[in-house]
Amino acid sequence: MTYDEFKQAWLTSLRESRLRVFGIDALRERIDLRATDRLGESLVEPYGQPEPFTVTAKFRWRWDALHSARTATSEEDMLVELLGRETSSRSRTRRPWLRVDIELHASLQMGKPMAMPPKPVWAAWTRDVIQTFESRAPLIPLDTVREARGNLEILGWQGEPEAEVVCERDGEIKLHALKVHAWQAIELARKWSDSSRRADSDVGAQLDEMFARVDAALRAWAELTIHLRNAN
Repeated sequence: MTYDEFKQAWLTSLRESRLRVFGIDALRERIDLRATDRLGESLVEPYGQPEPFTVTAKFRWRWDALHSARTATSEEDMLVELLGRETSSRSRTRRPWLRVDIELHASLQMGKPMAMPPKPVWAAWTRDVIQTFESRAPLIPLDTVREARGNLEILGWQGEPEAEVVCERDGEIKLHALKVHAWQAIELARKWSDSSRRADSDVGAQLDEMFARVDAALRAWAELTIHLRNAN
């Protein structure tokens, strides 16, 4: 799968999801001139914002130069270039995968921070967030660990909620934003010269499932911010 093919699959799945793009561009692209990596970013929002917060989800991924080099030719030719013709015939490859970072944000307006909730409120709210994303509205697939040739391969991770604070001139600490970070692996299809080989499954289904999960998690995240505001 080439970069352009992945980009098209990304835009198609995002367009067909229930997520609404935040801003003008559905995908913002940059190139790291030092490493020649391609960086992609999409920002989405739920329908209806839980005042006084602005809730968004950010997707970020890095298509590195190795991905580009590998998809410039077939798997067979790539193995010949790396290992030589004799050794390459006895070698096998595994599907490459792309890490997609997901961040849920809930930000207050600049200059309008909120008083910090008491410790018991924070504790109860944090437990509610963790439980919600572990059961009712998971951000990442349930299976995030896979055994590969005797080793464990991590295919996803989710962190705990974090708070961003500001210090007022009088020394009071106030809440400015909330966020949760996660990531998951998207397996890419290999390109074969031998047409008799079984083709790898496309990324479309993986992207559709990811966007559907984030849509549900984003709506749950908006509800959770309302609970924190009301409990404060």
